[in-house]
Amino acid sequence: MHYTYEDGLPAMQVYSLMQDKQGYIWLATAQGACKFDGRRFQCLTTADGLADNTILDIVQDPETEHIWFLSENGESSYLDKQLKSIQAAETDLFGNSSLKQGDVVINFLRNRDQNKAYEEFTAADGSPIISHKVSCSYTETESAKSLSRSSSNAEGILWLGTWGGGAYQIDNSGADSIRYKNFLAGRIITSIIQDREKNYWFATLDEGVYVLRNPNALSFTTKQGLPHNDIRSIALDQARKTLWIGDSKGHIASLRLDRPLEGFSWRDVTSLTNTYDRVEDIYLDERGNIWLGMDEGAKIINPQGEELLLSLRATKSIHPSGKNRYWLGAYERPFELDVYLGSPVQELPITQVNCLYADTLSSEIWIGTSQGLYSYSPTDSIEFWGRKQDLLSKSITAIDKDEEGRLWIGTDGDGLLLKSGSQLLQISRENGLCSNLCHQLFIDKENQAWLCTDKGLSRISIQDINPSTLEVRCYSFVDGLAADHVNDVWVSGDSIWAATRGGLSLLRQSELQLNEQPPLTYIEQVKIWNRDTAILEEYKLNHDENNIEIHFVGLSFSSGKRGSFQYRMEGVDTAWVRTQQNSVRYPVLPSGAYIFRLRAVDRNGLSSKQEARLRFHVAKPFWRTWWFRSLLGLMVLFTLIGGSYLIIQYFKNRNELQRRLVESQQMALRTQMNPHFIFNALNAIQYFITENDKRSANSYLSTFATLMRKVLDHSSQEQISLEEEIEYLSLYLEIESLRFKGKFDYRIHSSPNMELDEIYIPPMLIQPYVENAIQHGLLQKPIAEGPRQLNIRFYQDAPSSEESDDQKKSRSDETISSVLHCIIEDNGIGRTKAMAANTRKHKGIGTTNPKERLAILNRLNKTARIDVETIDLLSDEDQSPLGTRVKISIPTFQEHVN
Repeated sequence: MHYTYEDGLPAMQVYSLMQDKQGYIWLATAQGACKFDGRRFQCLTTADGLADNTILDIVQDPETEHIWFLSENGESSYLDKQLKSIQAAETDLFGNSSLKQGDVVINFLRNRDQNKAYEEFTAADGSPIISHKVSCSYTETESAKSLSRSSSNAEGILWLGTWGGGAYQIDNSGADSIRYKNFLAGRIITSIIQDREKNYWFATLDEGVYVLRNPNALSFTTKQGLPHNDIRSIALDQARKTLWIGDSKGHIASLRLDRPLEGFSWRDVTSLTNTYDRVEDIYLDERGNIWLGMDEGAKIINPQGEELLLSLRATKSIHPSGKNRYWLGAYERPFELDVYLGSPVQELPITQVNCLYADTLSSEIWIGTSQGLYSYSPTDSIEFWGRKQDLLSKSITAIDKDEEGRLWIGTDGDGLLLKSGSQLLQISRENGLCSNLCHQLFIDKENQAWLCTDKGLSRISIQDINPSTLEVRCYSFVDGLAADHVNDVWVSGDSIWAATRGGLSLLRQSELQLNEQPPLTYIEQVKIWNRDTAILEEYKLNHDENNIEIHFVGLSFSSGKRGSFQYRMEGVDTAWVRTQQNSVRYPVLPSGAYIFRLRAVDRNGLSSKQEARLRFHVAKPFWRTWWFRSLLGLMVLFTLIGGSYLIIQYFKNRNELQRRLVESQQMALRTQMNPHFIFNALNAIQYFITENDKRSANSYLSTFATLMRKVLDHSSQEQISLEEEIEYLSLYLEIESLRFKGKFDYRIHSSPNMELDEIYIPPMLIQPYVENAIQHGLLQKPIAEGPRQLNIRFYQDAPSSEESDDQKKSRSDETISSVLHCIIEDNGIGRTKAMAANTRKHKGIGTTNPKERLAILNRLNKTARIDVETIDLLSDEDQSPLGTRVKISIPTFQEHVN
C-alpha cells in the first residue's frame, strides 16, 4: 500500500514514523505533523501551535503520553493529551542542540544512526550487502541490535533504510550466513517501523509512505521481464513444472519453476495491432498443447510452438468435455469442438457468454451469461435457472465445481453464490468478501474457493452449505499482491499465484498470517446541533439538544478503508447497524436515557474486543414532566366540567324555551281553527232555524255538541289515536253533509289489519285538508257534471328497508313503528279552477292553518317528519281536471306520547 498526496498526505517528504499507545500512526513531514487512522490524515501545522511546519521527528513521552515534535528550527513542542492542544516545550526532550548548524534535515537524518556499523555486513561470497549509506534502522528483536557478521551469537531480524538503495531485511537466525532481501530499491528510506498488526511502514524522502504486511511475497512486473503488467489469466503445468500467464495485450509468458533464475520467456500471440487482445483463459492439455481463449478468438499452440486459429469468435473459457472434444465459451454462442474434425459438432443458442464450465462426469454444461445462469445436458436440453431463483438471473462471471459437487458461481455485483441441489447460498461483502464484483474462481484440493475481485483476493471455506461454518479471508496489496485488482488465481500446495493488473504475485499460504490484533475503536468527535463538544463518558442534555452526530475511528491498518463498524444506540436501535462510514447522526433523539455502543470490524471479520461507549440523557421538556402534566390535566378537567355544565344548561334552557314557543304556537293555531269551524257550524244551525227545520236543527245541534266536546278534548293533547281521529272526521263530515243537504257523498275506509286504537297521530291534522276538498273542490262542481264524491282512505306500511343505518341509529330511541298514509280524494273541479273561482279578498284561516301547523310539527319532531303530497287528477283523453288527491304520510307511534 502506498500513501501519497492523493490519499491526503500533505507532503511526499516524510522524515519519521511513530505509533502511539492508542494505535495511531504519526508522520513527521515537510508540511507538518500528521496523525493517521487508516482512513484519513489529520495534519497539524504552525496554525495549530507547532514551532515550524517542517517536522523532523516525533516521539511519545512514556510517562505523560504527550506527543513531542522536533521542528527544523530546533524548537520542540508537544501535544498535551489532556488539553488536546499543542504547547511550547520548556525543555528539549530530543537533546539536539546542534540542529541549526548546516543542512538541518540532512544532518539530522545522517546522524540518527551514525553509531551503527552496518557497512560491515557482507554476503556469503564476501561482497558487501549494503552499498548505500544507512539512513535508519529497525530491529524486530532486542538481540538484533548487535547483529553483524562478527557477532555470530546474535540472532534476529534487522531492517535497514538507506540513501537511495531502498530497505534491507537482514536475517541471520538459524543459519551460518546472513540472509537478506532488498525492498523499494532505489528509494531513500528515512524511517522504518512495525505496527501492532505486524505491518511494516517505510517513510521515504520524496515518495510518501509504503506499507508492507508480507515481506516474503514476490511480485513480477515488466522490471522482471514480463511483457505487460496487466495479467489476465494463469495456468500451471504440474507435469512440466511450468507456469503460463496471459496478459491484456495478446502476450503469453512462461516461467520454469524448477529453474526460476532463467526468468520469463514470452511470445506475442495476437494478430491485432495497437489494441487490446486479452488472453482470457489458458488450458494445458495432456499432450502439451496450449489452448488460448482470446478477444481475437480461440487458438492452440502445439509443443513445437506452431499456432493454429480455431475460431474467430471472442472466447472466454475453454473446458474439455470428453476424448478429443472441448467446449469453447464463445461470447456470441458456445460450441463443442472436435479436435480431429477441426470443426464444431454442436452449438448452443445462448449469447453474451462470460464463462463456461463442463462437467465431464455428468456431461452437463454450465454457462454464465450477462442474463444469468444456463445449463445444458444431452437429455434435458437447455434450462435457464434465472426463472427459478432471482439471484441466478444476475450477470454471471465465473463458474467452478468442487469435489463435493457444489457449484460455485461468481457474479458481477452480487457476490458469490454456492449452489448445492436446490439450495442456494449468497456470500457477499457483508460476509467478508473483498468485493461483490467477481472476476474468476479457483477451487483448490481442500475444496476452498479462491475468488478474484476488484478489491483483492478472497479465500472461502464452508462445510456443505451451512452458513454457520463459513470462513472468509481477504488478501490485498498490503499482503503482497502487486495490485488489488485480481483477474485470475492458481493455487498449488502452499503457493498462490495471482494475476493482477499490476503484475504477477506469488504468496505463500504459510506466511499469510491472520491478523490476531483486533481493531481499536475510539470516539473522535461528538457534535450537538453541528457544534463540536468535549468528549465525555456521559452527556446530560436539555430537551432541545437532541441532534447528535458521532464521529469515530477503527484502527485496523491491514483493512484500511475496507474495515467497517457496528453500532447501536440502545433505546433507539433494536439491532446492531453495520456501516462503512465513520460517523452516524441521530437528528431527533427523544427524551430518555441512551447508551451508544460501537465496535470496529476488520476486513476478515475480527471485531474490537472492547467497545467504545457513550451515555446520553436527554431531559424531558417541562411540558412533558409529571407535575406539568398533572397541573394541565387538572386545568383541562375543571375546564371540561365547567364548560360541560354551561353547555348543558344553555341547551337545556334553549330547548325548554323552544318547546314552549312551539307549543304556544301550536295551541294558538288550534284555538284559531276552533272558532273558524264554530262560525261555519253556527251558520248552518241558523240556516235550519230560519227554514223552520226543527228536526234537522236538533240533529245538527246534537252532532255539533259531540263534535265540540271532542275538539275541546283534542285541543289539549299532543297526540290522539287514529280511532279517535276517524271518529272526529266522521262527526265533522256528518255535520257538513247535513249543512249542505247531502250535496256530496263521503266514505271513510281503513285497512282491516290496522289496530286503530294503537296508532297515534297529532290531533286535527287531517280535518283542514278534508274541509278544503269540500269547500274548494266538491261544492264548486256543478250538479249537472255528476255526483260529488269524497273518499278518505287510511293504510299503513313499515319503515323503508332502504333507510340508512345512520337514519335508523338517529331514531333508535324513538317509538316510531310505521308510517300511516291518508289519501283524501275528491272529484271536484281541481285546483286550477278552484283558484280562479275563489274571488274572496282574503284567505280563510282554514286554508292557511294546515301548512303552518305542519311546519311547526316538523320543527318539533325533526326525525319524524310529516309529508304532504297534492296531485291533480286529470283525464286521460283531454287532460281535463277530474279532481284532487292529497296524500298525507304520518310517522306513527307504538304508544301514546304525552
